[in-house]
Amino acid sequence: CEAIMLSTEMAVAVIARSSTISLDISASIKLEPPNGIIVCPGTREQAIQYLRKWLRANGVDYIKYCDAYFGPADLEFLRLVLSECPNCKVLILTSNKTLKEKNALSGDVFLKHWNKLVEQDPPETEIFAIGSDGDEKILIHDRWILTKGAGLRIGTSFNSLGDGKLSEISEMEPAKVAWCEHHLNKFYNKDRVIDGIRISYSTFTL
Repeated sequence: CEAIMLSTEMAVAVIARSSTISLDISASIKLEPPNGIIVCPGTREQAIQYLRKWLRANGVDYIKYCDAYFGPADLEFLRLVLSECPNCKVLILTSNKTLKEKNALSGDVFLKHWNKLVEQDPPETEIFAIGSDGDEKILIHDRWILTKGAGLRIGTSFNSLGDGKLSEISEMEPAKVAWCEHHLNKFYNKDRVIDGIRISYSTFTL
């Protein structure tokens, strides 16, 4: 009986000591603020304010926005650019497949939606809708906002930020910005063959 009691006391002491160590370890871990934000459901306004601040601080000459699902409903993004860096030209890379599904394969459709948002002219904007010849594949997946020497990775489409799903906005290191822009420029330059795939383009300006 005494042996059992002694064993129990030793076990309790070990558990208590382990708990203390765990607490000490947890207390020693410091979460560093990320270079970006986590966008929780219901925090769209915070995400928009983050983008405003970033565009104001970093936008130089041009803004390149890549999102295969970009459509007329995402034009509020242009309003941010117009407000925070109005002298920047905007180059948008999206997909033929998306714009066909939205019946938006013309600049007139986008201008009609824009005029519902703002009475001003949009910033100088060129939209590139891409596809592969004879195929409806979407050729790009991730979403990026790039400018000269700076970039953001966006976890979801602009229109969906903070709307029901957890996502992120994260700042990119300069080397990764250069690498990403190098690859995206193949589309902006309208290269006909990229990585062995023949590319088709629909382009229009706002």
